[in-house]
Amino acid sequence: MISIDELKKMAQLANLAITNEQLVAFQPQIDAILDHMSDLNDVDTSPDRLTPIHPSPCHMREDIPRQSNLSPQLNAPQWEGGFVVPQLS
Repeated sequence: MISIDELKKMAQLANLAITNEQLVAFQPQIDAILDHMSDLNDVDTSPDRLTPIHPSPCHMREDIPRQSNLSPQLNAPQWEGGFVVPQLS
């Protein structure tokens, strides 16, 4: 079980302003979340147990560079021999 002091430290690290009443209310909720997270340690993630998402090989077209008939300046809000980007201050 996570202690109130640990919750206060987490809130401080996250720069959250939380009252003691809120910490007491959140404590069982966070404990439940941490219990669910610890259940993930029981899951077998060895490579021979993984199921492929897509069982058949993915057929991808060959990556061939080609000339586009679209001009980038058509979509540029401002163009002066290239994209004009406002300077950050």
